[in-house]
Amino acid sequence: MEKLGLGAFLVTKRENVRWLTGFTADDPSTVLITQKRKFFFVYISSLEQAKEQARGFKVIDISKDGKEKIERIFSKVNTKYVGFENSIPFNLLKRFKKLDKRNGRRWKATRMILEELRMIKTNDEIRNVRKACGLAEEGFVYIKRKLKFGITEKEIEWDLEKYMRDRGADERSFKFVIGFGPNSARGHHESNKRKLCKGDFVLLDFGVKVEGFASDITRTVFFGKPTARQAEIYDTVLNAQKEVFKNLKIEMKASELHKIAERYIKKAGKGYELLHGLGHGLGLEIHELPIIADKKKLKWKIKDFVIAPNMVFTIEPGIYFPGYGGVRIEDDIVMTKRGYEILTKSPKELKDIIIK
Repeated sequence: MEKLGLGAFLVTKRENVRWLTGFTADDPSTVLITQKRKFFFVYISSLEQAKEQARGFKVIDISKDGKEKIERIFSKVNTKYVGFENSIPFNLLKRFKKLDKRNGRRWKATRMILEELRMIKTNDEIRNVRKACGLAEEGFVYIKRKLKFGITEKEIEWDLEKYMRDRGADERSFKFVIGFGPNSARGHHESNKRKLCKGDFVLLDFGVKVEGFASDITRTVFFGKPTARQAEIYDTVLNAQKEVFKNLKIEMKASELHKIAERYIKKAGKGYELLHGLGHGLGLEIHELPIIADKKKLKWKIKDFVIAPNMVFTIEPGIYFPGYGGVRIEDDIVMTKRGYEILTKSPKELKDIIIK
């Protein structure tokens, strides 16, 4: 805030509010931070929980006389500039500006301030990601046994989620991607009633949350002995990931990791391409910083992040052929001062992922 010349900063994004306050409810809430005070605006339904969890914050119930209360607080803030997250809904921003209009201040949009702070995880946060990864690994062992001829993608999706919830998952990290046969070539395929057939690729991309922190694992298995082409695609993806791990170290640029996988896949020939970013940060959100990609190919401007200790992110190369099928292998890793640790250790050698 000092660096940007901000005397106050408004936070509305749910994950950022949780990270700052410890408040776990999904109810609407807003944080206002000044150079001297921390205010937390909530409604009566969340008041007691907010007082219990948001230690060090002045918790204010805005259910009644909310406008007057917020206006009064803004009037005591001695600054020319108020910062806000660029993800704030337009109408909400307009409302807060209106409450502050008599003070003649300028409001400045910021980009990814809290997301960059969240990028470096605490030991407790890493512990929660580790637990979420453990549940995902249990889920993979379980669901492999459920892959039978004629079962549908939708049945696998529901069975997998129920299994992990029964074992302690808070919720799923995202809508699972379960793709059989040609559907495995769709990166974000929505499970449907397609039935499992012999010779199918089976793409399993899933994860759960523990204490708000996510896991995200992808394994591609084969229902029956893979063809020579299927095996070749699989080995190319697996070896590309191994090549990344061989070179991964702290202080290297995220874009270089992407290029290592991209070069390996392209060198294999046969029209193989890495069509998406190699990975993404993992935490309170399923996709967060750092972004592991070639920044020149992104549609928006973003930093080329330098890999640092206590970052948690995915490495997920993939090759896809529409109408035929595809392979993606995704693991979650945590960086340490000594190197890295793979948190998702489920088998991925070709011989281990064939369902006979």
